[in-house]
Amino acid sequence: MKKQLFKESGLKPSAKFSIYSLVILILFLTLMMTIGYSAMSSELNISGEAHFRRVADMRITEINLIDTTDGGNILHRPDYSINTIITGVNLPNPTSTISFEVIITNFTDLPMTIREINLLNTNNSQITYQIDGISINDEIKGFEVITFQITFAHVNQNHLEFNPNHESRIEFVFAIYDNDPPEFTLVNNATIYFINQLNEDILRAKVTAYDNVDGNVTDQIQMITNINFNNPLAGIFTVTYNVSDQAGNSAVHTINITLWNFTSIVSGQNHSIALTSHGEVWTWGANDVGQRGQGVTGNSNNTNLRVPTQIPQSFFDNLPVTQIASGQNTGYALNSAGHIFAWGNNASNRIGDGTTTNRNRPVRTGLGGTTGSATMTFTQVDSQWSNAVAIGTDGNIWTWGDQAGSGALGDNSATNRARPVRITTSNNFVYATMGRFGGVAITDEGHVYVWGTNLNGQLGAGATNPETAANRFTPRQVPDLENIVKVDYGERHILALSADGYVYGWGQGTGGRLGNGETTANITRPRRLNDISGVSDINAGNQYSQLRIGNNIYSFGPNADGRLFDGTATTGHTSPNKSQMQNIVDNVKDISGHSENSFILSSDGTTVWGVGRSTLNNQSFGRFFPTSGAATAVVVNATPALSWDFTPPEPR
Repeated sequence: MKKQLFKESGLKPSAKFSIYSLVILILFLTLMMTIGYSAMSSELNISGEAHFRRVADMRITEINLIDTTDGGNILHRPDYSINTIITGVNLPNPTSTISFEVIITNFTDLPMTIREINLLNTNNSQITYQIDGISINDEIKGFEVITFQITFAHVNQNHLEFNPNHESRIEFVFAIYDNDPPEFTLVNNATIYFINQLNEDILRAKVTAYDNVDGNVTDQIQMITNINFNNPLAGIFTVTYNVSDQAGNSAVHTINITLWNFTSIVSGQNHSIALTSHGEVWTWGANDVGQRGQGVTGNSNNTNLRVPTQIPQSFFDNLPVTQIASGQNTGYALNSAGHIFAWGNNASNRIGDGTTTNRNRPVRTGLGGTTGSATMTFTQVDSQWSNAVAIGTDGNIWTWGDQAGSGALGDNSATNRARPVRITTSNNFVYATMGRFGGVAITDEGHVYVWGTNLNGQLGAGATNPETAANRFTPRQVPDLENIVKVDYGERHILALSADGYVYGWGQGTGGRLGNGETTANITRPRRLNDISGVSDINAGNQYSQLRIGNNIYSFGPNADGRLFDGTATTGHTSPNKSQMQNIVDNVKDISGHSENSFILSSDGTTVWGVGRSTLNNQSFGRFFPTSGAATAVVVNATPALSWDFTPPEPR
């Protein structure tokens, strides 16, 4: 192959064009020879065409006919343009060999590879031929010039028959293809979307594609994804974009898209917390003791109390949060490293940082001291009032905060604990919750243990005990209760959920909070709720109870402040009552309630609906009413429950 650098040739390069199928050069060489007996010369007529996808990329720059017999003398410089050849020449004699020389220039800076060379001899041509100077897989660099020859000669150099109807043709196909596939450009770098922010059109518009030869091929992109746009779910999804140019070069671009929603909610007395599917924490409600965890304290703008705000992820060591809990005016979060963070009201040491100083941003629980909590990691945390409980990775129960005058921490003491202390050594506990006057936990075998007060029969052993120093109970097993998967401790009553979907309740029963149509003051042994099955979640509020069956919420107990989702503020229920409120029916994913308020998270995890008390000094519902009486209840009627004012952040 004869090559020369185009840049050195003195030719001015044209504008760069990316190449897809750079050149398909089809040369039709029609040889017409009319030779008689003893003829000493003959006329050779040559015509041909060169077809280019883009003339600025590749073109014929010179053509010569050379008599190789006579040492390469140029016989003729044919007339040619970018893509046509017209010439005629006399053959000196029948023994001549002639080379048809073609010079092609690559006018781009992209390397090209020769993919195809074909010769076709038709009509029994009396001509032999060969190609020199070029072969398959030869690479033509950018701005390079290539020269190649087709050499042909008469088959019988001594005697040529005269055949006026004879026509010989050599067809030469020379193809150079671009090796480069189209290139993707990411138009929108966002990969994290709230679950209802993304649709198929947005996802398709995230990328464009451009090909060296074909130009913009965005409309040729094929998108493949496992996202269900009709019923999107939270999670991390793969989106693959495929595109091919006309030469068959393919390009693939893959991105991961995170769709997030809210997975759980908890409420305190004056604030509420929500956890997202990708480990972020949002709060709303009052902030008089920093319980929103934003790094500031005070209700400077009461009209925004209903607006959820994200706690910066850096406050949790830049790790995702896996679980949340809420005390009376304190928040808790467990990050993926097993560390507990708390913020808000720190009276009675409920934050567990060794102080009683309120915290307006999350701080690590358990650091310092001699209780062993500084090095312990945890798998679960819970609170409802002024104390808290956690399960350590050692499988034991740890408690801290307020003893509430009843030995609520289960360590057989009346002393508040400024940091978590271990109250078991059996290493087999998997879940625990904390009530106002005690706690309850489950073992890995589904057994239930209770500690703290037994004033209302919370031990589930068939008796009650006065709240004295002698009756500060450490964890002990509830008899005849097995196969339990979740428990919850209200103010003085306990609910337990079995693996087969049944609910058991015991403790204080006034107002019907234990169901079964009863208002008995104390039920001292676990009693199953009649005619209730298929329960998937439970919530023991301050003085009431809630269940989730399917996507519906059932509530029972006193209904002060309208917290039972029935549209009233007075009518209590002594048996589970299914909510018929608009936006609530068949739309429940998670349930939460504390004292004067109740919440549900919608089935798609996008909206929180609430009922209950909502005044200037009691903002867990997050709605500000400038009433004169701070204790005035504002009840949301059945049409519908009130939603939070949540606006998702921009995709990122």
